[in-house]
Amino acid sequence: MAIKKKDQWAKRWKVTSFTDSSQVYTVSQHNDGHYGCSCKAWIFQRKRMPNGHCKHIEVILAKLAAAAEKVLVEATRKLLDEWAVQELEYIPDTGMWDMSERVV
Repeated sequence: MAIKKKDQWAKRWKVTSFTDSSQVYTVSQHNDGHYGCSCKAWIFQRKRMPNGHCKHIEVILAKLAAAAEKVLVEATRKLLDEWAVQELEYIPDTGMWDMSERVV
């Protein structure tokens, strides 16, 4: 059975127009990873756009990148906290590493 054209879009986001708040565009990610938009600029001029992305797609990509960076930062902080605890567990009790007196 052939996949219907509309079923080829895996993810969809709604983006309000920057110039007309009553206009809402749909930005979609295709199953193969490329993006599309329902705005006229993307429909008729996408071949002239850098990377084939209109400003609505660029907004979605920026938000996705920011969300991914936030997740990465939080995961990194968690790992660093775990590593710091693990390192302290292996330091011999010499009195030199009393964390209550350590200046940071």
